[in-house]
Amino acid sequence: MNVIEQYCYKHNSCNNCKYNVMEQMEQSLMFEMNDINRSTHYHWEEGEEYEEIKKSLEYYMNVVECYLEDDVSGHYNYCNNCKSKERVEKFREYFDKMIKIINSQRYYYGEKLQRIYFLQDDYHEDCTGFFAERGIF
Repeated sequence: MNVIEQYCYKHNSCNNCKYNVMEQMEQSLMFEMNDINRSTHYHWEEGEEYEEIKKSLEYYMNVVECYLEDDVSGHYNYCNNCKSKERVEKFREYFDKMIKIINSQRYYYGEKLQRIYFLQDDYHEDCTGFFAERGIF
């Protein structure tokens, strides 16, 4: 067990490991996407044009691509025993599904947004431990 893993095991928390940093980035990204989704859904209910929805989907795609290209491994150590590792892996699965929805030609924009919204909701249900550990819920 390396020094970081010992710290995590002893204190039941992560201290500057890659998974912890990635988890924090993912959570802030999901919250930002939720805000955009709610805003777009509100305008969609008022009859906003498809272009607004298309812009939101393109924004999602840009954010996702930037995130997937980002590599923080050079600056942080790995901790194989941390709880964040599983959440980071789940997040990748959700993002892969989100990309498939965005790229799909089978759905209209409104339906894509709805599917993304439900996917985000599922993600938050799966990762409630993140919020509970930090006293958010």
